[in-house]
Amino acid sequence: MPESLIKHIVKDLKNQGSRMLIIKDPDEFLSRPQVQQDLKKENILIIIPPVINQRIYFELRNSEYEDAYLVFIQEENQEYLEDMLDTSGTYNFNIQHYLYGYHSSVLKMETIDILESLYPSKNINPLSQKETKKHIDKIKTELGYSLDDLNIFKNRWFSLKSVNNIDWMSVIRLVSENIQQGINSKFHKEITVIIEEINESFQGYLSSNFKNLITSNALKQPKIVSKIQEHLSHFKREQKLALIVIDGLSFWQYLMLKDKFHSGFNIKENFTHSWVPSVTELSRQAIFKGSAPDFDYVQNPRNEEKLWRSYWQTKGFFDYEIGYDYNTLKQTNVARLAIVLKDLDEKMHGSEDYKDLIGLTNNWIERSKMIPMLEKLLQANYQVFLTTDHGNIQAKGWRSLNGKEKLGAHNSRSQRHLNYSENWIAESFLKQNPDLGQYIAQDDNTIYFKNNYSFSSKERLITHGGSHILEVLIPFVKITK
Repeated sequence: MPESLIKHIVKDLKNQGSRMLIIKDPDEFLSRPQVQQDLKKENILIIIPPVINQRIYFELRNSEYEDAYLVFIQEENQEYLEDMLDTSGTYNFNIQHYLYGYHSSVLKMETIDILESLYPSKNINPLSQKETKKHIDKIKTELGYSLDDLNIFKNRWFSLKSVNNIDWMSVIRLVSENIQQGINSKFHKEITVIIEEINESFQGYLSSNFKNLITSNALKQPKIVSKIQEHLSHFKREQKLALIVIDGLSFWQYLMLKDKFHSGFNIKENFTHSWVPSVTELSRQAIFKGSAPDFDYVQNPRNEEKLWRSYWQTKGFFDYEIGYDYNTLKQTNVARLAIVLKDLDEKMHGSEDYKDLIGLTNNWIERSKMIPMLEKLLQANYQVFLTTDHGNIQAKGWRSLNGKEKLGAHNSRSQRHLNYSENWIAESFLKQNPDLGQYIAQDDNTIYFKNNYSFSSKERLITHGGSHILEVLIPFVKITK
C-alpha cells in the first residue's frame, strides 16, 4: 500500500494510461485547495470549471504543460468538444474507494489531516454516519495539537501567500481549523502570532480591493454582504429562497455548526466580506438593504424587515410573498424568507476569550435547534442560504478612552471603532495618539482597528467592529436537499 492517502491517489491517477483525464468528483475532494497543492507537487494539475479555463490548458498541453498530468473536473451535465473527449481518459473518483467503510457524508467535511489518519485502517464492516463521527472524534482527541501541527500551520500559510493572488477561502479555513484545534493547547500564543501575520497581509489586500468588492458582479458569488440580495435576485421567481443571518458567526464557529450537518444536506460552501468597519448597524443593514449602508440608520428588527420587504417589492414580489422572522422560524409559506438569529452574538459579547466561546458555541448549536430548522426549510422546498453580518475577534485592550476622547463619538458596544460626529474630531484624536497610526484605518469621521486591539483596558475580550480577517471573512453557504 502507498505510504499515504495522497500518494495512493497520485499512483491511481498516473496509472490511468493517459496524460489527460476527465474526472467526475461528486464529493469535490480533488477541488480542495490543499489537495490541489499536494497533487501539483507530483506534477498533477487539477483544473476546475469553467470549461473555457480547462480548454486553455488543453490547447497548451503540448507546450507549457507537456510534462504535466492534466485532470479536468467535470461538472454535472458539462459537455466537452470531441477533440478533448478523444484524447482524454475518463475516471469516476470516489474518496470512499480509499477510505473504505467510513460514511461518505462525514468524510466530505473532514480535513486532509484527519483523512490521512483514517487511511491506514480498513473497516471490514462499514460504519454508520454516527459511528464514523465517533471514530473521528476519538482520533481528534488522540491527535491533540502538537508542535508538528504548528509547523504545518506555518508552512501552509507560507505556501498560500507565495502566489500572486492569495486564495482567501483557503486561508480563512486554515485559520479557522487551527483556532478550533489549538485554542486549548500550549501553542495558543504561537497560533495567535501567525494569525496576526496573516491579518497583516489581509489588510493590504482589503485596502486595495474593498471598493472593487462594492461594485463587483454578484451572479456567481456575493463578494460582500451588500451584494447578497443581488445574488439571490438571479434565482427564478418560483424557487423558494430562505436567507438565515446568524449574528456574529465567525468562520471557525460555522465549521463547528457544519460538523453537525448530516447527509441530507447538500452544501455549497463559500465566503463573503462583511462591511467595514464590521459593526451590526452597517453590515447587517447592508445585507437587507442590498446596497451600501447609511450611517444614520437605526438598527432594529422592524427596520430590517422594512428593508427586506422593500427590496423584494422592487423585484415584483407582493407583500404576502415576503417574510421576515426574528430569533425563530414561524413561516414556511412565503417565496422570499429572511431569518435573523441573535443569540450567538449575545454569547460572543459575554465571552472573555475563545476558550469560553467554543463551549458557548457548542451549547448554542444544541439549544438553537439549527438542524431541525434547516430540515424544516428543506422539507418546505426552500433553497437555504446561511451567512452572518460579521465575525469576531479575541481582542486585547489598548487603553480605555478618557472623557475628552469620548466627546462627539457614537457610543459603540464593539470597542473596536469610533464614529465621531465630525471628521476633524477623528483627525484630532489620531494626532494626539500618533502611536496608533499603524494599527488604525480611517474612513472620514470613523476610525477602527485593523489588528486585534480594542478601546478598553481589558486584557482580553471577544468583540468585533474593526477590519480583522476574523471579523471580515465570513461564511456564505448554500444548503439544498
